[in-house]
Amino acid sequence: MEYVNWDRIKTFANMDDESDLEWLKDTIQDLRKNMEEKIFQVREAMNQDNRESLGTICHQIKGVSSNFGLDRMHDLSIKAEKFLKTEEWRESIPLFHELDSLWRTTNEEFHRVLKI
Repeated sequence: MEYVNWDRIKTFANMDDESDLEWLKDTIQDLRKNMEEKIFQVREAMNQDNRESLGTICHQIKGVSSNFGLDRMHDLSIKAEKFLKTEEWRESIPLFHELDSLWRTTNEEFHRVLKI
């Protein structure tokens, strides 16, 4: 099962061009660092019961995941963001746990496919 929309990723670079592929790998490495930081921030915001921070981080994850073809993460962040805008905002917490797990699986896919 794929967690990355590779058709989207392939719009960034020619996978047969070594310099494009190296640039793509560097870009994905930056994405990985960014998402690791976002996931850490989510954990901190959940520990602090900080709805505002969760909303900000969720919105950022939604944008980044959309840009990089992380469709499942994008869909999950949309669901979490909807809850965060309601009085039942704590219903987003299980979704953030799921997002954390989904990121780990997605990250493994990047590693497996791109060998980074």
